[in-house]
Amino acid sequence: MKRKRLTEIFPALIPLRQKQRRLFWFTKMRFDGNRYAHQRSEEILPYEQYSYICTMINPDTGSDLIYQYNKAENLKIASAPVNGTLIHPGETFSLCLAIRDADRRTPYKEALIVVNDRLTAAKGGGLCQLSNMLYWTFLNSPLTVTERHPHRMRDFPDPTMKLLGSDATIVSGWLDLKVKNTTDHTYQIVITFAGEQMCTSLRTDDPEPVRYLFRNEGTVYTRLDGHIYEDTDVLRYDTKTNTETLLYRNHTEIGYPRPEGTVIQERNRS
Repeated sequence: MKRKRLTEIFPALIPLRQKQRRLFWFTKMRFDGNRYAHQRSEEILPYEQYSYICTMINPDTGSDLIYQYNKAENLKIASAPVNGTLIHPGETFSLCLAIRDADRRTPYKEALIVVNDRLTAAKGGGLCQLSNMLYWTFLNSPLTVTERHPHRMRDFPDPTMKLLGSDATIVSGWLDLKVKNTTDHTYQIVITFAGEQMCTSLRTDDPEPVRYLFRNEGTVYTRLDGHIYEDTDVLRYDTKTNTETLLYRNHTEIGYPRPEGTVIQERNRS
């Protein structure tokens, strides 16, 4: 018989355990050898590397739209300490570190979040749209992604995804989104809002920004024990060097119906 964890016996201890985990996690980052980006500037760097605009309101969640408007407020709160961040050569940007105390003055609102593979509402929900958009922006730059985690499950169609498998989830104390600047140029994150639209932009002092093209390959859907999974390769083409690179193969569970005609392969546990 599997032994229960202390937090399973005493659920009231969970917030304390989470706080302890985050404290140890951020303390460890101080000694991991990375030089983390922390400088912010209101002066915008002259050249645009890439920018991406997306709506913050997703009507296809199947839940009350109030959670979408709450998410929009959460995104504004979390984006404030990120906006204007400079990533100098040799520095690493950590999204979890940047937004660590974002809600200290203005508390997050309740919005949708996945907990134990179930969609629910909780304070701070919806911040993965920020990590999704930043990750896609980083992929369209020479910055090197050093940590990224896909969502284990997508419960509804995500308008922020321009390419299958281009999402990124964060959980403070467990999962982060990090990029390192291994170039000779400085980059700057700029985040703006207009109505229901959110824009993430990466600026640079490089007069010749690099452009990339992306595509999926080998996309397959499989059904196992009633669950549907999506596996796909993510490839990036560098227009400057005329080279294409396989970045990774993405795996995630799909919690919503696929379009009619989608081929789903049946699998059995061996």
